[in-house]
Amino acid sequence: MANEDIFAQEPFEIKKENYQDEPSFLERLSQMQVDLAQQQMQKQKGATDLVTDFGEAVANMTPAQKTYMGSMILPPSGIADISGGLAQFPDQDIMLSDLPQYMIEAEKYPSIGENFREGRYGDAAFQVVGGIGDALFVGATPFVGPMFASAFKAPFEGIASLGLLARAFRQGKIGKQKHGISTEGMDFELPLSDIKFEADISGMPIRSTEDRMSLADKLLTQGELGFEYKGVKANPRQPLEVLRTNDGFELLGGKSSFEALSRRPDVSKVPVKVFNNKAEFEEYDYLRKDAKIKKRQEDAKKLLPDVGNPTFEIPLQTISPKLEKEVASQFTAKHNNLFSTVENQAEMADKARAKAGKMAPEFVAEIEDLAAGVRDSYLRNIPDAQKDEYFKLTVNPGESAKLGPDPDFPEVLAGTVKNTPRMIEKANQKYDGNIGRITDFLRMRVIAETTDEAELLARAIHKQFPSIDSNLQVNPHGYRDRKLNIVFKNKDGEEIVAEISIGPSGHQVAAQNNHGFYEEWRALATQYQGQKKVPKVVKAVMDDLVGIMQKEFAKADEFIDKSWVEKTTKK
Repeated sequence: MANEDIFAQEPFEIKKENYQDEPSFLERLSQMQVDLAQQQMQKQKGATDLVTDFGEAVANMTPAQKTYMGSMILPPSGIADISGGLAQFPDQDIMLSDLPQYMIEAEKYPSIGENFREGRYGDAAFQVVGGIGDALFVGATPFVGPMFASAFKAPFEGIASLGLLARAFRQGKIGKQKHGISTEGMDFELPLSDIKFEADISGMPIRSTEDRMSLADKLLTQGELGFEYKGVKANPRQPLEVLRTNDGFELLGGKSSFEALSRRPDVSKVPVKVFNNKAEFEEYDYLRKDAKIKKRQEDAKKLLPDVGNPTFEIPLQTISPKLEKEVASQFTAKHNNLFSTVENQAEMADKARAKAGKMAPEFVAEIEDLAAGVRDSYLRNIPDAQKDEYFKLTVNPGESAKLGPDPDFPEVLAGTVKNTPRMIEKANQKYDGNIGRITDFLRMRVIAETTDEAELLARAIHKQFPSIDSNLQVNPHGYRDRKLNIVFKNKDGEEIVAEISIGPSGHQVAAQNNHGFYEEWRALATQYQGQKKVPKVVKAVMDDLVGIMQKEFAKADEFIDKSWVEKTTKK
């Protein structure tokens, strides 16, 4: 599918050469640069293993930093460095998409003359090496061609690149995170084995759930890679917060991250921030969380969709599930602003239903026309006798068809407009009581027997409506579809957030068969929402209901197009 690669990023890897011969003059210059960096580090951290720190810093470079280093093999990087025209090494907050503009606008490194005048002889020496590499490349290219000329340049650029990395290390531009944990603001690194965390009354450590540890591991990994989407970057996690006690250190914050890192065989130490009492931590934690909330709100603004520029849920989840929720919140608040309140729920829900009902006929007709247009365009060059074999995109209201017209809005089938009691229930269950956060006041199901058909329809929707696209997904009950939340605007200019579910007919039938079981499960889930412990008998009933639904959808999986099973991602 086309959208599968929209947010994919493969880090650009640079090759590291090992020089085993007797150290040359240039290598001794390189060591001098390393020694200078070591002196700077030792002023801050005391005695340290610089080689280890430097190696880890290089290994943890962001994709933009790695790409910057990869570009150094290209002429005239060495000459640009000598003349004072080389952009400084990018910081870790520079994103790959911004790198070309950064190279033009960023502050430049000093020229070789400036370095000599100010006593930075090591930097000047590396500039000379880079310039020699460029000169050899330019001189050899007319005779042996660019490919072979690169062999003359490579050893010199390898040494010059080491100088650039040493400069970046000295400036603090690399080495700002370790294992996905930021080193900024840390007091020191602490062995995992030295950190104790909360125990229950029996003395057993209170562990995070498997889901929380799995999520923490994913977020740590994305922080390491510097994953970015639409100009928003996955940042490293903050240093783990620990309390200094008489017998060591106790974990205060970052429990899931601690447990996730404890499972990694290559992790022995983690960056920590130390507190002397819990009151000090609570003040720090309040300010930190407030700053994170404000940044998340600003990031979400960048990610809101426009017509022709959809926002996909998977990369949002990859950066942070909290960011995904914030984007959804701003999206709905902007277009459902008339109902965005936790007060007067029944009144707001009635108003939302009245508005949705008024807009429903136009909404249904527009989506039906859109689906028909996609189908007709696809089938234009296919013989009539074969058309059903190729494309079966249809609008199917599903359960609503059995219920007949909506009693309040007879022009549309029941279920097209969400009813008031369910609005209130859903708002309390998912959105802290805010009716305006609901995303499916209006909803439709469209049948697409293959994921290719679903992709074609999704693209058409993107071109016509601002949309948040779930991509292909399967929920915990086994239901497979592709949901899109759109901003629907009627001919009068009124707006409301609506939902379109695209999926195979086999799962449509299974959903109808499961509807009663789902209603029972949802009622129990709502009743015990937020409770730490659900009674065993209730949990057993809920598990049985989920098992029944999963069995029904698994049976449907045997008959639907295999692409739906192969490509759907667990929600």
